[in-house]
Amino acid sequence: MKKYLLAYQISGQTVGIDIETYNPTDLNGNSAMQIILDGETIPNGYVDISSIKNWDRFGEDYANDYMVVREALYEILVDGIYSKY
Repeated sequence: MKKYLLAYQISGQTVGIDIETYNPTDLNGNSAMQIILDGETIPNGYVDISSIKNWDRFGEDYANDYMVVREALYEILVDGIYSKY
């Protein structure tokens, strides 16, 4: 099942992408990033940042183990290969 890496937005800027450092109180009690499964709704305040680069950069910090990250990277790769045919 495909997984998505989400990042919280603070004033329209994405945590980890546009904002490298932030005050934890700016998250309003939310996690800076989270992982959802295909078919789940993206929660308010979050955006999808799923990419090979971002999974590599942030995935292990928010996944329970590397196999989750590896599986997400594989899905991105397979989607990219088959979208060309």
